[in-house]
Amino acid sequence: MMKPVRGWTEPVSDFNDKEVLKLLLCGSLFLTGPVLMASDEAAEILAIEADSEYGEYLAGECSTCHNPNASDDSTVPKIHGASRESIVDNLLAYKNGERDNTTMKGVAEKFSKEEIAALAVYLASIQPDKT
Repeated sequence: MMKPVRGWTEPVSDFNDKEVLKLLLCGSLFLTGPVLMASDEAAEILAIEADSEYGEYLAGECSTCHNPNASDDSTVPKIHGASRESIVDNLLAYKNGERDNTTMKGVAEKFSKEEIAALAVYLASIQPDKT
């Protein structure tokens, strides 16, 4: 006999760790879309002491498509001011083929870990104009 699925009527304190994790992941997926969990590779990149000036140099190519002051209805995501974690996770996803975009795959594939770290530090440090 199968155990019935727990309902929302039960106190969370009755859930075991595995059930709480499932609930959090399912709730996150429902509310915000896929949850990106940092890989070992992402953690390694985030630990690099990156050069922001080198990141600025590398980001010159990014700004061709990712206009920091684009309108909110732009189809190209804004990356200026994004978190370092988000930038690293997304570049790795393109580089490793987990996300599908021919242009971004080609761009991300050429970056080393140090270059991804530099881009992430630079892009996360700037805020687009709000005017």
